[in-house]
Formats: sequence, C-alpha cells, structure tokens
Amino acid sequence: IGDDQYIHCSGEVKIGSLSNRQAGKEGNPFLHVFRFIDESTASAGPNEYTGDKTYSSASSTDQKSVRGDGYSETIDLAGRTYKLYKQGSGSYAGSSFCSTNPYGSNIIASQGCGPSSLAIILSGYGSNNNPYQIGRKLTTSSIELRNQGRVYKPASIYNMSLVASSMGRKAITHEGYSSDYDKVYEKMRNSLAAGHQIILYVGGGKGTSKESWKFFTGTGAHFISILGIDLDNDKVFVGNPGSTGTKGSGWFDLSTVVKARGNGNGDMKGWLEVY
Repeated sequence: IGDDQYIHCSGEVKIGSLSNRQAGKEGNPFLHVFRFIDESTASAGPNEYTGDKTYSSASSTDQKSVRGDGYSETIDLAGRTYKLYKQGSGSYAGSSFCSTNPYGSNIIASQGCGPSSLAIILSGYGSNNNPYQIGRKLTTSSIELRNQGRVYKPASIYNMSLVASSMGRKAITHEGYSSDYDKVYEKMRNSLAAGHQIILYVGGGKGTSKESWKFFTGTGAHFISILGIDLDNDKVFVGNPGSTGTKGSGWFDLSTVVKARGNGNGDMKGWLEVY
C-alpha cells in the first residue's frame, strides 16, 4: 500500500543515577538482567545478531516453530509467549474486516497489518483473538466513535489504544510523527525497558529514511510490533506481520527501527505503547 493510500485497518545501562544492575538490585524487576548463549546466526542485514544476549526481564528468549491459524512461529520473551501472526497466512487472510465501515472494505492479507500487530502483542497476554477478530473489534470501535462525531480510522493509533484497553491492557498513545530522533529513541527504549510492547507505524513521508523502513515494508506504509529489548546492545525484537521477502520477524538495531518510523496516513502515524 503506497503513501497515497490509507491502510484503514490494517554492558550496563544508566537510568537516572542507577545502572540497570543497580536498579535491579533495588527492586525494579524489569531491570534485572539474565544471559544466555545463542549460537544461531540471524539473517544478514541490520538484524544480523548472534552471541551473548542480555534482556531487561526475568527470562531469556526462544523463537520456536509452533504452527497455528495464521502463524508458524512463536517467541518467548520476558515470560510471555507471542504468536508471530502473518497477515497473509490465516484462514481469514482473504476476509474483509471493515465491510460495513465508511472507509470501505479492507482485507487482512493486504491491509491488516494494524490488527495483526495488535493481535501479536495481545497474544503475549493470553489473548486468542486472531488478526481478523481484532480487526472486527477495531471496526466496531471506529464506527462507535464516528457515531459520536469523532472520526478515527480503525487502525489509527488512538482507536487501537481503545481496543487494547477494552481487552484489559493499558495503552499510551504517541500520535503523529516526531522529527526529534533522539527523543523518540529515548522514549521507546525506556518503554521497552519497562516491559512494555510497541506498535509502530513505519514507512515513507517527509523526513523518513527508506534505508531503514525498507527492512520492514516494501510499500512505504506498514505497522510492526516491537516485543522486547536487549539493553546491553540496544537490539529489539520485531514481530513483523508482513509476509514478503526478507521482511520477517527478528532482532534489529533500535536505531534502525526508530529511523523507520513513518510520516503519512494521518491518524495512523506514530506509535502505541501497550502493557
């Protein structure tokens, strides 16, 4: 989906005066660090990453081949297991989840990256709602807002926050595109260090970096989920619901992810913090 189209639905770290190890000792469970050795080799590119990994939580990570409707892998991070949904893979992939929405019909396979990203995150909290079911919830919420005179696309940052909240999660919205790279980097890093997850709109637009967003989307307009962070190396695990090429899920430099943020599609740009 191009920039001219809507995706309607779709090692030691200092924090303040304490290092992560010091903070962990003083009672912050999110800042304990644990190590394990990963002898596998990731694919080439910015997500090439092997060796000694340190995590900001009380468990290591394990990516497994576990097949379900719409996913063929799961990832264990910080004691949570996430289903890595692919929007083109489920039995519902060809289904429209916005057929009654004023914005028109939207198909999960081509325009379901928003609900798929939210489904990935919520699966880590025990939800069995697949991307289609999340898409229907987003559509219902969007219609309710419209009936109140408040116009938000189903996969807008704000509307996704409402659905996440309705499903028992807390959500913090970071709406719009910020040109302040350092500020966004720091905020995202702190959010992930606190054990939160992120949905990020990536892609083109004024001031954006194709050299970064091309690793997540070939179209210049997409949502991804960010599920965890390695604080020693500033690597993050991306759950990418896209289905093509090398644009899969895996470990990426946080800098690559932050530079990939998109500046288009109105109320869809920005990022959502879920916990």
